[in-house]
Amino acid sequence: MPSSAAQLPMHHNSNSVKDDALVRRFTLAVVYAGTMQPARQGRRAAGAASLSMFLKTALTLTAVLAACQEGAATTNCKAGRCITIGSDSYCSDCALDAEAPINGACAVPSNQDVCVRVAGGRCVECATAAFMYMGGCYQPSTAPGNVMCKAATEGKCDTPADGKTYFVVPGATKTDQSVAACGDATTGVTIGGTKKYVGVADCTACTAEGLTTSAGGTAKCTTCNSGKIVKTDENGTTCIAEADCPTTNGYFLESGSPKNCKACAANCLTCTSAAETACQSCTANTYFLGAENGQAGKCVSCGDAVTGSGAWKGVAGCAKCTKPKTAGPATCTECASNYLKIESETTSCVDANACTGGFVPTTDSSGKKVCVSCGDKTNGGIENCSACTPIESPTTTVLVTCSACSQGKVSPGGSSCMTACPENSSEQSGACVCNSGFAPSGDKCTSSSANRSALSTGAIAGISVAAVVVVGGLVGFLCWWFICRGKA
Repeated sequence: MPSSAAQLPMHHNSNSVKDDALVRRFTLAVVYAGTMQPARQGRRAAGAASLSMFLKTALTLTAVLAACQEGAATTNCKAGRCITIGSDSYCSDCALDAEAPINGACAVPSNQDVCVRVAGGRCVECATAAFMYMGGCYQPSTAPGNVMCKAATEGKCDTPADGKTYFVVPGATKTDQSVAACGDATTGVTIGGTKKYVGVADCTACTAEGLTTSAGGTAKCTTCNSGKIVKTDENGTTCIAEADCPTTNGYFLESGSPKNCKACAANCLTCTSAAETACQSCTANTYFLGAENGQAGKCVSCGDAVTGSGAWKGVAGCAKCTKPKTAGPATCTECASNYLKIESETTSCVDANACTGGFVPTTDSSGKKVCVSCGDKTNGGIENCSACTPIESPTTTVLVTCSACSQGKVSPGGSSCMTACPENSSEQSGACVCNSGFAPSGDKCTSSSANRSALSTGAIAGISVAAVVVVGGLVGFLCWWFICRGKA
């Protein structure tokens, strides 16, 4: 055998019979490649050809070693325990209890430079410069370990591989799996029996950003499978189709290749970026856009009377509102707990004790608390009314009963202010009072006896019928009596 072939480097993962056979085949292939060159080629050309054949043979050997074989024999994997790392198949649980996956291939860890302890066909503790993944120990310096991890210390991975297809599990030790696949959204890794760390479905690249040793969590996806984009919100990241990005409900498509679906600022329905001043519309009723129509701006809370967005501000204590026509305070439509007070074109939320001076606290037909102006016809009052009392259970838009008018006189029922008192009434201290024998009925005074008659019509009819029956019976009796007596 030529000395050049004998000195070629070889990497032994174990001292198993199968590996020795493969190495012998590899050596023979290299020897063959070095001795079968045409005699007419120069030494340099022959050496280059030998090296080329060596590399091809090395790749073939790597593929042979990487293939996971199921079965009960040595170096084989238990049925259903082959896993994929990168694009190749490796074992996670060896058929023989004395063997364990070392860099993905089942072998007896005689020198313990990768796997320190074995139990039931799996590694249960890794050497200092190795790390654990799904029952096996791997080295970051060689395939397939270098697909997952870039650097390992104390038997665990510290730095993920540059491809970021795996993330480092916080708090893992030399007896724990210390990396997880970015796309593993179900199995993941559980540390300490309670802290579970998982990836994101359809994710191909991620980071451990935001993960801590105090609790489990989900990796942050940065790239998804072809055809999907990353969606980011307050709950983390997911992989979705671009068409599924809800751009009319709090998200926007960030330009790039691929695009990303990102959340708008809080309470922003549509936006151009995540900046709070990039909102185009806001959560209806509780927020409004603090900008001129057609312009982007900040969403202002109906109750934010201090910060706002420049001159655009809310109303203290307001729960629901509408945007003002020009920069200024919003128009409150419902208070959080107090009474809604409307004065001219301004609104405020006041306590019941502050609802005085021509205003009364009450509740409208929808149950909303309102501080009603006695004279504001538009908002539950009565035109020209200056003093009033609330109606206990209003059934119409009128919420008060008037007791004094600024112009005119109070109607008999207190439902309006009149220029003159109606018939059968007289004015007393600015109010129309029904005369004796008459009672208020709307804006009029009607006869009390008429009311009683009207109310007792049914009773009178009943009495009349009864009287007729009684009289008829009496007449019949008398006739019988006299006829019978006459015959006697």
